[in-house]
Amino acid sequence: MRLREKAGSALASTASSRPPASSASTATAYSSSSAPVSCMSDPNSGEAQLSPETRALLGRARRSFLFSIGLLILGLLAVGGVIVYKSTQSPATPAPSGADYALAAVKLPSGAEIVSAVAADGRVSVTYRNGATTSIRIFDGRTGEILREIPVISE
Repeated sequence: MRLREKAGSALASTASSRPPASSASTATAYSSSSAPVSCMSDPNSGEAQLSPETRALLGRARRSFLFSIGLLILGLLAVGGVIVYKSTQSPATPAPSGADYALAAVKLPSGAEIVSAVAADGRVSVTYRNGATTSIRIFDGRTGEILREIPVISE
């Protein structure tokens, strides 16, 4: 029987299930080469038997993974195909070249101050101010003839 931990020699009323305390804690350690039985299982050994539920779960996880990877690869191929298609297609309308603009001069009223000039689509648009009025003239880029004149009216 065990004695009480307190000073005195009276016996305990019930026996303890705990082992007696030792003066120093001890631990036993084995190196992996000298252990009689390894704590970890060898994945290459045939000892690991999986339950049917575990096999079914792993099969579903594999199918889900393969489906996700397949979908990712399919998406990347689609994006790559679109990029290749767009880069090989020629533009529907060629960009205007210098030959589209052969005019040497444009006609504006005397004393007019040019606000802006824009060349686009084979036309030249000139915004000018003549006194208190502002107007826009659109010229043909090749011949230089006036296609249209638009007065700008302030409200």
